[in-house]
Amino acid sequence: MRSDLQREPLPSEVLDLLARLEADRRAKLEPALTRAVNACGCTSGAVALIAGMVAAIGWWLAERGDRIVMWPEAGIAFGVVLGVTLLAKGAAILTGKLWYAATVRSLRRRLPAAARVVT
Repeated sequence: MRSDLQREPLPSEVLDLLARLEADRRAKLEPALTRAVNACGCTSGAVALIAGMVAAIGWWLAERGDRIVMWPEAGIAFGVVLGVTLLAKGAAILTGKLWYAATVRSLRRRLPAAARVVT
């Protein structure tokens, strides 16, 4: 996740919507929205990288026979581990962005139109 200095703040429209919520609901929703708008997928990518490395090492130990190095297989394993890591990172970013958009859309629908600020 980005450091606090690099975090993108919530847009003013979203802050206005949150200001109209009950205090306990806002206290739960605001940090989650901030995390979602700043989603970077670091944790998911790291978990996928470790899981991919463990799986690749396990596969290498099971398949190597009497060979120590299997260069073609090492290249395939590297590609698969890299692909899984990037896929997990991208999926986490996409999930965060989609959840953020759906939550903001829900807030817009839930709040009365007269209470909205037109900008």
